[in-house]
Amino acid sequence: MTYTNILLLLAGLVLLLKGSDWLVKSASSFARKLGVSEFVIGLTVVALGTSVPELFSAIMASFKQESGLILGNIIGANIANLALVIGLTAMLTTLKTNRKMFLRDGYALIFTSLIFFVFLFDRDINRIEAAFMVILYGAYTLFLFDSKSGEKSTFKEFTRYFLEFRYFQSFLNNLNHTLKLKTKTILSLSKDALVGILSLALVLLGAKLIVNQAVFFAELLSVPQAAVGIFLAIGTTLPELSVALMAIKTGYRNIAIGNAIGSCITNILFIVGISGLISPLAVSSYTVRFLAPAMVSTVLLFLWFLKNDWKISRIEGMILLGLYLAFMVSVIIGIIR
Repeated sequence: MTYTNILLLLAGLVLLLKGSDWLVKSASSFARKLGVSEFVIGLTVVALGTSVPELFSAIMASFKQESGLILGNIIGANIANLALVIGLTAMLTTLKTNRKMFLRDGYALIFTSLIFFVFLFDRDINRIEAAFMVILYGAYTLFLFDSKSGEKSTFKEFTRYFLEFRYFQSFLNNLNHTLKLKTKTILSLSKDALVGILSLALVLLGAKLIVNQAVFFAELLSVPQAAVGIFLAIGTTLPELSVALMAIKTGYRNIAIGNAIGSCITNILFIVGISGLISPLAVSSYTVRFLAPAMVSTVLLFLWFLKNDWKISRIEGMILLGLYLAFMVSVIIGIIR
């Protein structure tokens, strides 16, 4: 019986990752035909696309009210993005970024991580908090799409943008642009949409298999669901690792860092937010006392390294990877005890 469950878990992971890959490609093609720049596609579509495994695993788990699995997976994925993925790629080559990215996306990552941490303290994420997170994510995404923002924008400018409700106007402008598209373009977009829908079906099936088997193993081994979510995050973070390795292979090293930061922001604001809207999330003491502080500490260390000459060196990559291994050992020790 256990071998069957292992095979179902692996099958679910394959469907999830392959479906996610096709979904990202169709979404990128869709966005490009709408006139969205490659830079913005990388920060939004690709970041969201590589978080699709976490998203649909979380949605399935939300309907089953498996809060521990959701939070463990999201926190584990964020730690894996910044420590495992960046650590491994930085050991292969120095990862460079720039001050502009740090002033917008770096500060956005700190802000969202701290907001998430604060929301965990009352031992639940209710629908009001979840709605705020989703709105904040939507506003941030529209801010990136706003032609006036561009690459020179900062988190300070985003704060004004959000408080002044300018994202409503941005939404209407983008909607108006979409409605004016030519018939030929609409047909081409429909083709991308069809591929996206088929890919989505694979992702949903894979997510369902993964969640069912993850719950099975949590009950079989009598371990916290959050701990199972941490190990599940290794699999769901494979798209980010693939993007990072491809980025350094093609010479676009800043994409590796941008995708890692974007995925972390997406995981917290969008995925946790959507999950909390479906069903309020119960937070365990294990998550508050260990997992969340570990995530925030990883974020701060990563950004501190990043601010040091605007790069992640090989030595810093080794430190991040060592930190990830120490974190996983701590999780295993906690399970054994």
